[in-house]
Order: sequence, then C-alpha cells, then structure tokens
Amino acid sequence: MQVQFNPELEDLELVTPSNAEEMDKLSELGVWQSNRSIYVFDMDGTICDSTHRHHYLQSVDADGNIVPRRGGKDWDSFFTAQKDDVLYPPIAGIMEALLSNLKIVIVLTARPESQRSESVRWLKEWSVPYHALFMRPEGNRTDDNDLKPKQLHTYLGTHVSRVATIFEDRRRIVHALRHHGFHVCHVAEGDF
Repeated sequence: MQVQFNPELEDLELVTPSNAEEMDKLSELGVWQSNRSIYVFDMDGTICDSTHRHHYLQSVDADGNIVPRRGGKDWDSFFTAQKDDVLYPPIAGIMEALLSNLKIVIVLTARPESQRSESVRWLKEWSVPYHALFMRPEGNRTDDNDLKPKQLHTYLGTHVSRVATIFEDRRRIVHALRHHGFHVCHVAEGDF
C-alpha cells in the first residue's frame, strides 16, 4: 500500500527556518524531480543508543517494571546527555547502503530545534550519512504519535508517497505511522 499525501496532516507551523533549509537541500539535490525512494530514520533509540538517558524520563520499580518517573519527565537533562550516546552500527550500515544505492535518507526526530547543533555535531562525529535532518519546532508539544506523520506530510508533501520504509524504535509511534499507511521497521523496544 502506498501512502497518499493527506493535506489534513500538513501543518505549516512545523516549517521552522532550519527545517525549511533542509527542505531546500532536498530540492537542490533534485529529490523532488526524481522518483528515488525515501527512507526515514528516527534518531533516539534508532540511530543512537539513548538507553543511558532513559532514567530522566522513566523509572524502574523493585520488580523491574517501567514506571513513571517521580517528578515527571526531565526532557532538558535527557537532551543534554545526548552527547554521550553511541551509534548503533547496524542502522548506520543500512543508511550507508541505501545512500550508495542512490536512495534518499532522512533523519526525522522529535528532538526540539534547540538541539539541532548538538544533533548535527553528533551525526558528524559518528559519520552518520544522511541528506536532511528534520526536527520538532521549539515549544511544540504535539505528542510524537501525531507529530511524526504530520512532519512527513508537511516536509515531503506529495512526495510522501515515495517513503519506502521508516526505521523507528518506539512501539506507539510505529503503530501510529502504520495507521497512516507507512511501512515501518520496528528496530528496538524504545518505549519511553
């Protein structure tokens, strides 16, 4: 089943200046004029191992069950600690193979725009190959389940139908994307 562009999911408030620059990069690469397949990769828990940061978002009880973190989620600390993430080599290998086969590789993250420079630095440090990095606008609190399909429809427009596969770790986002017709590879158990 091929995903069709849904204008009801388009949200122009997601188009920050930085995200617009990423859209321009794709245009300059001739992506919109080609029919090359697009592959989308989540960042936290998919490209990089973020498990060392999960304690900022959740706790584990005495029986080993994941429970809400006392005091709520500490997103600032969670994102600050991203500098210590390590790469998941198999995912980077898939990204590299896709690029070498002339596919379009996009990193789509719910990280806020304020984390762009650190995210780009990390991707460069680990030599992660990609064409564009799309991020959450600063101050946007849309649940990731709703955000990611909107991001795809907004940033890719009618070319959203060329998304071949999305690589994602969080089960609820995998389900949400599949609900919208996307083919999703669930790469890890990253429910945070």
